Amino acid sequence: MTFYDAEDDFVVETCPCPDRLPETEFHAGLLVADFPPDFPEAFGRLRASSGDLLTELPHTVVPGGVWVVLSGLDYARMRLTAESRIQRL
Repeated sequence: MTFYDAEDDFVVETCPCPDRLPETEFHAGLLVADFPPDFPEAFGRLRASSGDLLTELPHTVVPGGVWVVLSGLDYARMRLTAESRIQRL
């Protein structure tokens, strides 16, 4: 499956056997586009709010931001945990 943005720029591609492709990275977590460029500080503010990510993320993202992966989430409640981390892609 391949995803493109509104300008038809390549964004994400999935593959049924990614472990067989050279130079393939694996990221487990929630992919977030347009996270604020000051992502470590924004992540800290998001963690401090301790709110539901489905409510908080729409107020956090900004046009032209960066792509990040949020990992270590409580997926049942969609909240950050003490083990949650952020990684810029």
